[in-house]
Amino acid sequence: MAVLRGDAGFGWSPGTLFAIASSTNASPIVVTTSASHGFSNGENIRVANHTTNTAANGTWVAASVSSTTVALTGSTGNGVGGATGTAAFEQRHNMRVPLRNIRPTRYKRRFSAESLDFSATERVIVGSEYEGIVALIRYDDAEPSLQDMLRDGADGDSLIYYPSLATVTTSYTFVLVSPVGDVSVLAMDSDRGNMGEHEVELELRREDGGVVDGLL
Repeated sequence: MAVLRGDAGFGWSPGTLFAIASSTNASPIVVTTSASHGFSNGENIRVANHTTNTAANGTWVAASVSSTTVALTGSTGNGVGGATGTAAFEQRHNMRVPLRNIRPTRYKRRFSAESLDFSATERVIVGSEYEGIVALIRYDDAEPSLQDMLRDGADGDSLIYYPSLATVTTSYTFVLVSPVGDVSVLAMDSDRGNMGEHEVELELRREDGGVVDGLL
């Protein structure tokens, strides 16, 4: 559990995903979007599903921003990229208190096969490796970004987990399994003006189906 430190965090893209028109094979990589993106210098920008110039994929600090271009600070290209993938502003929640009471979860896969004459069907349920975690995350005073994260995760947005925000080159994409639906129960305490030391249990599943053994 050593990697789940207090400098860990979650990132997510609450806004528009902008289609990428091209990217340069340079250092830093400059990404051109097909429409005006509205990014600002210093913001976290996440590039996903960009082919050929795959070095552009990941989360970067925006620099030299124009209406349709953005330089990815610290990046180095590995080819000229075409019109594939997306770029989006990434909001972050800094976990000042690490995830606690972490335990792995398994998800089962169901397979079925029919005989050639369709007279018989065999169904098999196979347990996977650990694909998810259940853990407690605590509110840290008035942290609206945590509420935003849970709300967007409940709406189906992917959550990017960073074991360390000091080095964002390592990340894991999770889907929020619970809580989902109405997250109004996470409202702030109106009497004290903050969320105090309330905590919520998260269940997270790797979006790519990969295992989480390295996180535990």
